[in-house]
Amino acid sequence: MLKVLDGLAATSRNKETVTLGRQFLQRYPDAAEITQVEQILAVTYEQLEDRPKAAETYNSLWNRLGD
Repeated sequence: MLKVLDGLAATSRNKETVTLGRQFLQRYPDAAEITQVEQILAVTYEQLEDRPKAAETYNSLWNRLGD
């Protein structure tokens, strides 16, 4: 699933990237790759100019890395 997510992000298929990233977070909330997925999502939200979602995702990432 992560390889597909990386591919979608690399080809700027932003809406699909968000959909798949959110699905990953819901299905695998305890996965080790959570920080990578959140980082991809945050950058994608920025590209979509959805700054509130980007900020929320960066905040979640910050809190996760701070633990």
